[in-house]
Amino acid sequence: MDKMLTCFAYLSFVFFVIGPLGKLPLEIVGVNIYLADLAIGTLGLIWLIKYKLAYKLLKSDKICRAFILFVFLAFLSWIFSPVALSAGERIISFMYWLRLVAYFSLYITFRYLLKSNLIKHGNIVRYLIFSGLILALVGWMQYFLYPDLRNLSYLGWDPHYKRIFATFFDPNYFGLLMVITLILLISAFRVKIIYFLFVIFIFLTLLFTYSRSSFLALFISLMVFLAARKKYKFIPVILVVLAVSLMLLPRNLGGEGVKLERLFSVEQRINNWKEALFFGQRYPLLGVGFNTLRYARREYGFIDASSQDSHAAAGVDNSFLFVLATMGVAGLASYIFMLSRFFRQAKFIGKIILIAVVIHSLFLNSLFYPWVMYLLWIILA
Repeated sequence: MDKMLTCFAYLSFVFFVIGPLGKLPLEIVGVNIYLADLAIGTLGLIWLIKYKLAYKLLKSDKICRAFILFVFLAFLSWIFSPVALSAGERIISFMYWLRLVAYFSLYITFRYLLKSNLIKHGNIVRYLIFSGLILALVGWMQYFLYPDLRNLSYLGWDPHYKRIFATFFDPNYFGLLMVITLILLISAFRVKIIYFLFVIFIFLTLLFTYSRSSFLALFISLMVFLAARKKYKFIPVILVVLAVSLMLLPRNLGGEGVKLERLFSVEQRINNWKEALFFGQRYPLLGVGFNTLRYARREYGFIDASSQDSHAAAGVDNSFLFVLATMGVAGLASYIFMLSRFFRQAKFIGKIILIAVVIHSLFLNSLFYPWVMYLLWIILA
């Protein structure tokens, strides 16, 4: 069992770098299953078989109890969904609930591997940083060789142009992954030229995502980091570096996405929030049901049937409003409670990363993005 857990834990790092590019060609409408899901699902099955050991490991774990409460309410919201769902749609919604549960097996796995000395804390940090560096390198290759995502709009991807998105097809989420990598690099920083080069490389990669939510997440998390460490003298330096870097970013590359002053995405986001609030007000207790939002939007005329397979149709550009719309006030309260547990148990750098993710999640559904969940569960472990 130990060898299998270790093997699939290492394999998950590889599949994390492959990202959405590793989507399996299942041709099932509304279902996206990735190579990472297979590795993480296998970890979940191992712990299902070894449930006694899992229970022993987690029986006094406060994070585990908070997570169980949240997924139980998510399950209830799915069971009692007021949306008219076909049998296939109900199964698809349930599969995403299963993914949420399966990703929790990462937390169990890495806690067990760390407690059993099968993997070292420092090695995990190095693997995560190395994964981020590889992704940044792939991102620059994509930027020069495949800068235009507009020809994949028919697959539900947003038409990004001249922005780095690497294997994730979305510069905003990829930007957050670079922010997390940068924070991990800072936490492991040594006064060596190679570290300076790595930090500059990741920072430049982040800049060319043109992701304003990622810039804000980095700025606030760095301010908290410096204030907590009482390194106030570096705050003006960070402010100047960020301001000058953003001013020097090229803006005349032919696409709206590279204009930091763009308003079109802001208007879309506000409309998206209004829809979420509509469902939260209409079904305040348990929402429309976990991962049934695309079908609720169709039922209430916010989208037509041809648009429901878009990647944006199933989510909300705010993780907290997503929970409110799909799980109601009960789900939102349990989710905030779970995040507070996360924050209390996390080490200092884990807290800083969680702050960055929460700030980012106010503008995108970052907290439920599989690759962000992957990083958070490992970092929490």
